[in-house]
Amino acid sequence: MQLRYFILGLMLILPLGAAQAESSTTITAADILPLKKKSDKGDADAQYRLGIAYLSGMGGLTADPLRGMDYIEKSGKAGKREAQFFMGAMLHGINARTNFSDQNKTKEQLKWLALSFRQGCAGSAGLIAGYYVTMKGPESPKALEWFMKAAKGGDPYSQALLAKIAKDLKNLVESYAWTALTYREHPELQSAKGQMDALMKEMSAEDKPKAEALAKQFVKDYGRQGDYPFCMVGALKVISPLKY
Repeated sequence: MQLRYFILGLMLILPLGAAQAESSTTITAADILPLKKKSDKGDADAQYRLGIAYLSGMGGLTADPLRGMDYIEKSGKAGKREAQFFMGAMLHGINARTNFSDQNKTKEQLKWLALSFRQGCAGSAGLIAGYYVTMKGPESPKALEWFMKAAKGGDPYSQALLAKIAKDLKNLVESYAWTALTYREHPELQSAKGQMDALMKEMSAEDKPKAEALAKQFVKDYGRQGDYPFCMVGALKVISPLKY
């Protein structure tokens, strides 16, 4: 039951964190006209930033969510992965309401998330996993498959989830490796270091070198070396998945 709540919590909070992260981008009144000119010429980055400005009322604009989403949708269609992720997250339920009863809406959401995932946005795979959690339960093989894709792609939320699952299954070596990967990629998440130390204390002398070796292998195979592919960096400030 705790695992179920943990997963659902990730599903509901991630889109909110995404919105807060992107709305924190500074856009001044002096930026608006140049952004509009570039946007009219099809500049995907300008369309995205203008969409964020309309969503949050930055740069002296009156908040206009519909217009904002229109610009973000144009940016997503032009290929900007952050916009594609944002579209999928918004359709997922920015107000922490998940509703997959509308099949057309769900199809559209998964389309956007798949597009951004193919461009390296690991967080999209995490939200796709959330869909399978809702539809088929947290033990769903499809949910775990997509959480694994997200974790291998660099999504710390999914890495933390797999670390918890491994710990619950008494596989401390794998739990340590996922947590070590998260800390290596995101040293600002200090709680990861504490959990690594705690796991090491629980392990047998025989397992400790195995854990260190597997952690090094995970870093080699899945480490992004500073290329954070989650798309919404500021989401980390909203909730740390490592406090489970």
